Amino acid sequence: MDCANNGNSGCAGGEMDLAFQWVIDNGIPCEKEYPYVGMFSKCEKFDSIFKISGYVDVPANNTEQMMNALNYQPISAGMYDIFN
Repeated sequence: MDCANNGNSGCAGGEMDLAFQWVIDNGIPCEKEYPYVGMFSKCEKFDSIFKISGYVDVPANNTEQMMNALNYQPISAGMYDIFN
């Protein structure tokens, strides 16, 4: 949340695609070096130990594409509050 200042609204749930793009551009530090505290503060410099090269959005209700994604990489799932 500290460093995703690309309009991601991390304190309001965030957007996965913007988070993935941030990781492509910046990488991710290890938890020991930059612990998660669950609140917005100043983005500190860190050494990236993990990077991704891209991401794919799986269409809703597409079981075949979801199973393919599960077989090849980690997945991220989001839910929207339809009552607000």
